[in-house]
Amino acid sequence: MAGKKIFCVFFICITFFFAIFCSDNISHNFIAYSSLIDQHRQNRNRVQSKRNNLRKTLAETQKKVDEKRRQYDSVNSKIMSVKERKLKINKRVDDLRQQIEQVKRDIAAKEHEVAENTEILKRRLAAIYKAGEVQLIDLVFNAKTFEELIDKAEIITKVSDHDNRLLSALKDDIHSLEAMKAGLTGQEASLVAETNSLNEVEAQLRELLSQNEALLKQLESDKSRIQSEIYDADVEMRQIQNAIDMEVARLQRSRGGNPLALASLADFSRSNWFWPVPGFTRRSSEYLERRGHVYHKGIDIAGSAGRSIYGATVVAVDDGVVFAAFRGCPHDYGKLRSCGCGGGYGNYVMIRHTYMVNGKIVIKVSIYGHLARVCVSSGQTVARGQKIGEVGSTGHSSGPHLHFQTKFNGVDYNPLNENYLHY
Repeated sequence: MAGKKIFCVFFICITFFFAIFCSDNISHNFIAYSSLIDQHRQNRNRVQSKRNNLRKTLAETQKKVDEKRRQYDSVNSKIMSVKERKLKINKRVDDLRQQIEQVKRDIAAKEHEVAENTEILKRRLAAIYKAGEVQLIDLVFNAKTFEELIDKAEIITKVSDHDNRLLSALKDDIHSLEAMKAGLTGQEASLVAETNSLNEVEAQLRELLSQNEALLKQLESDKSRIQSEIYDADVEMRQIQNAIDMEVARLQRSRGGNPLALASLADFSRSNWFWPVPGFTRRSSEYLERRGHVYHKGIDIAGSAGRSIYGATVVAVDDGVVFAAFRGCPHDYGKLRSCGCGGGYGNYVMIRHTYMVNGKIVIKVSIYGHLARVCVSSGQTVARGQKIGEVGSTGHSSGPHLHFQTKFNGVDYNPLNENYLHY
């Protein structure tokens, strides 16, 4: 009986000690994981604040872009107005030159007519001389010019009134045509001077347009960069939220068993994936390729000579869950600057692939950008090799290709570090 009492007391003590030990261990795990969750939440708040600031900067940049576009359109409109005015002036100059040429022909015709009538007059005077009616015929024939002839002819009183009127009329016609020619030439010179002035104005406007275009290009580049940073912030926030969810799950599991650890980069291992665009292997851009102020975060898979990749099937590289999908970009064509859709990625799909490596959780993310068509939705489970979209040129894309990007527990890495079973 005494032995049973001793055993009961011993059992109660052991149970009490074990309960205290387990309680302390669970409490320690709870505090550790809670602290990690708080850290993730602080990071999420930091990224969210950064994203909000970026969106504010993007809105301000967009205002500047809109203002510069209005200025660009205004200057371009002025240039078109100047060009239209120049065209009208050039037409008037051409018309005046045609009129001047016609007046020159008229003057030549009148001068020819004067010459003919002069010869007629000379013959008439010769006939009068032979008839003995005039004694001053030598004066006439000694005239060296038409004007001199007219002056001398006026002293010949025997010339008929008809001849006098004819010579006077011809003389008036020549003077009138010369005056018309001078007036037209003056108008031509005035219009040419105005054209030269408009050329200077057009040159100044084009210089202003060039400066405006350069600034607009820079603003568009800034806008594209900010959109890309916002997109990265969104992705980072999703990844942080995923990490928070995982830590909560680990905390819950730790209360009933051993918790699962999140793998680090040191635990990276290759997965056996499918190539994302079967039948197309040419890469037009590599991982970490420099692009201005940023580096390319993935690889670009493109078509080859004589074989377009546009519309080619894009498949999931491995089993996973679609955690983001965007299909709202209609700008499916090559462009020099970003249209802004999908943070520059245009239509895209993001898939989360979860693995266990040495008892640790590995989360890899595959990203497929610039799609012409998206065939899956957020939250959908996909299988390796399943069609998820078609290659296009949406977003910031100069031509049809697939932007393929990968992340390991939230960190970018070279997609070519994986094993690919099917090309």
